[in-house]
Amino acid sequence: MLRGSAHAIWLIALPFLLTIENASADRDLKEELLSSSVLVGIVAGPDTGSASGFLLGLRNQEFFVTARHVLFDSVKGTSAQTQWALKGTEVNLRIYSGNPDSGRTATITVDLQVALRRGGILLHPTQDVAIVHLGHRETEDSEDIIFAPEVSMRAAEPLSFSELPPSAIKRFRDVIVGNSTFIFGYPSSIGLKNLPQIEPLKPLLRRGVIAGKNMQEQTLILDCPVYYGNSGGPVIEVEYMPNGVRYRIVGVVSEFVPFAEKWVVTHTSSNVEVSNSGYSIAVPIDFVIELMEMFNNHWSPNDME
Repeated sequence: MLRGSAHAIWLIALPFLLTIENASADRDLKEELLSSSVLVGIVAGPDTGSASGFLLGLRNQEFFVTARHVLFDSVKGTSAQTQWALKGTEVNLRIYSGNPDSGRTATITVDLQVALRRGGILLHPTQDVAIVHLGHRETEDSEDIIFAPEVSMRAAEPLSFSELPPSAIKRFRDVIVGNSTFIFGYPSSIGLKNLPQIEPLKPLLRRGVIAGKNMQEQTLILDCPVYYGNSGGPVIEVEYMPNGVRYRIVGVVSEFVPFAEKWVVTHTSSNVEVSNSGYSIAVPIDFVIELMEMFNNHWSPNDME
């Protein structure tokens, strides 16, 4: 419903697990976390637009993570199984290093058609998540990433790469209802073009609450509004510990929950108005890890040739 027109585990320049023991009273979040979201630009296709995503790694492999519907459209096929078609042939990922206010950015460009043929794109069959393989590190301690042939990066200056500890991931079963959350992303649909209140090339964060879990659908329900452009962004749970605060990634923004209000005009006609309820749905990070493990089980260095 939220459809924007749109490589141990580590994260590129995006340290998620932070313990703040002496945080100042006027800041709830470390500056490093403000750079965690990636602006996704779909180009060279019939359905161009922007959305959100983030970079995550598993055992030396680097991936771009987003919502499945950001990259794919469902199409009717001859079989009962859903078929998926790329929305565009190329994607640009705008990333920040450190505080977005510093203006230090890089752009990663991926040829999606080549990546798909190479097996570098995996999408979940039942959940709204997808991953794109960007490259790998020769060792876990290596700072340099060897990009896949269809991936390139442009940056005005070198960006730092830091490792994300495995403990920064929090599984669906361990997510605590009632805890605070932050979402990061690029809600491109808010604001007016002739009233420049926000900077569309910088990520916005929003605070909410984990309102519940849908056990049947295996999704998270957030008391936090999301808008077109937020799709694919990371969801961070706030953990209040005796020695400070921890932030752990728990999911991927998928869609908003609609509120439908029926207006009876006459006894023979009515009108239904659908709006944003303020609640939203996130896919647990478990399904992202599932895709990453699937890729790693079949990957070989020869795949990079």
